[in-house]
Amino acid sequence: MLEARRELGKAVADELTMLAISLVGSMIFSALVSRIVGVKRGGKVPPNKTPKLPKIRAKNDQINIAGGLEPGSDQFTNLNPTNPQSGGPGRGIPNHVNGSFEQIADFFQPGTVKHIISNRLRFWDVKDWSAAAKGAFSVLRSGGRLGTGHPMSGLNVWAYEEDVPVMLKAFNDAGFKEVRNVGQKSGSGVVISAVKP
Repeated sequence: MLEARRELGKAVADELTMLAISLVGSMIFSALVSRIVGVKRGGKVPPNKTPKLPKIRAKNDQINIAGGLEPGSDQFTNLNPTNPQSGGPGRGIPNHVNGSFEQIADFFQPGTVKHIISNRLRFWDVKDWSAAAKGAFSVLRSGGRLGTGHPMSGLNVWAYEEDVPVMLKAFNDAGFKEVRNVGQKSGSGVVISAVKP
């Protein structure tokens, strides 16, 4: 009987030891997780901060908005959100940066770009023309332009006639000079040209 009590006492002691180890282990694990996540007991969860990536320089200091497979597009950095409904390319785009026109200043170094063009941008794919124009102004160097040196070059935008003034106002308000439509009044031939002073 005495032997049975000793065995029972040993079993209880072993169980209590395992329980204590489990409790201490879970406390250590909880403390480690709290430190990793950055949350202290009683503290608030920190806001989700996306790390800032370094801004890049566009290939040949030229950006093509929403294109990527047309001849010569390999000489540009192609900023394209690859929207499947746009009819534009979705893969195989050379020098591709996956983003929208409104995000241009998030990706590219300010004051480094000499030309921004487009051959297939649809007006309605740009949700905020004011943000896009301000971003374009930010990344262009002084003398940089929407388009190349050719007088009929610019942002080729598929737009309705009533959309053209919206774009012209956005680029004027952003600080551009010589803002005009050098293409057709509407349709796939609207071409917005402008220069950063």
